[in-house]
Amino acid sequence: ITDFDNYGDFTFHFDLGLAPSFDLNVSTKDTLTRYEIEVDQKEVDTEIKNLARQNGTLENKDKSETDNDSLVLLVTEVDENGAHKDGGIFEQEVTVLPEVVKDEATKKKLVGVSVDDVLELDIFDLFNHNDLVVTQSLGIEKEAISTLNKTFTAKVKQIRAVVAAELNKAFFDMVMGQDVCATVEEFEAKIKENLGSYYAGEAERQLEAEINAVLDKNHTFSMPDEFLKKWLQETKPETYTADNVEELYAKESVILRKQLVREKVAEEHNVEVSDEDINQASFAYTAQMLRQYGLNNPDPAMVQNFETSNRQDKNYLMRIRDVVVEKKVLNSVKELITIKTKKINVDKFYDMVKDFSK
Repeated sequence: ITDFDNYGDFTFHFDLGLAPSFDLNVSTKDTLTRYEIEVDQKEVDTEIKNLARQNGTLENKDKSETDNDSLVLLVTEVDENGAHKDGGIFEQEVTVLPEVVKDEATKKKLVGVSVDDVLELDIFDLFNHNDLVVTQSLGIEKEAISTLNKTFTAKVKQIRAVVAAELNKAFFDMVMGQDVCATVEEFEAKIKENLGSYYAGEAERQLEAEINAVLDKNHTFSMPDEFLKKWLQETKPETYTADNVEELYAKESVILRKQLVREKVAEEHNVEVSDEDINQASFAYTAQMLRQYGLNNPDPAMVQNFETSNRQDKNYLMRIRDVVVEKKVLNSVKELITIKTKKINVDKFYDMVKDFSK
């Protein structure tokens, strides 16, 4: 059609999917708990021991004495006769720390060995039946797992023991920063403070997980399902087809409902995100990433350099903004519900988290 003015009347047909109308259903009747995790001396001692090992040195040994001794093994895949399997893994070098091996029989084999000893092991028990670790350690593709023999020989190439760092001023400066701690007592106090901050963060994350569960449970409004299924198939045909849309939409609808509820909270409570909010969140995120790589007290200039580098990813700031919005939404909900406080020890807290996650 080229002459719209003289063609006559037109009839247009539209498929409309209207966002559901609903009221925010969260109030002081919703009662949750903010846990105050108690840090005892055992936790402090364990953390100091771990830090001393992490910042210690390695020395070679002729014989393994404890499950803390690191072993370098040359592992070879064998057949039912104990011979090298044709085309199988041959003398692949792997490093193993016996203390992390869950199978007790395998762990027992790894303690008390000497250099050049040859062991027979179940390769899956050695790596705790973690297929990803198995493939990465052996240098194979994940598809090769299905044809991998479980029986391997392991020749002990090297044994290394960690010599823990001494608790002195040099160690305190390495872990905490220059002149933050001068004595063991000051170091222990700082460790306890840091653990307290860490566990407070863990407790807050658990509270927020429970808030999300309440938001989901309290909002079960209907969605324009048929329209959305059709829309997904038309806009993302490479992912959604007539054969799989029912299965995939079940998950997609949950995500969409979550998004609508959180947008409702943001709208009703005037949640706004400033550039300063994004900058602060980005800096904090980058600092946390560096800590996970062992830099306990990263220099602010170093953090800033990494943060600037992160921004080169075009999606990075969008992800940070989403994190900020989510945090502000959850903080708004915290003002609407009843939050009680309860003291709890570390073990009981993580048992509770495990039960909640089931």
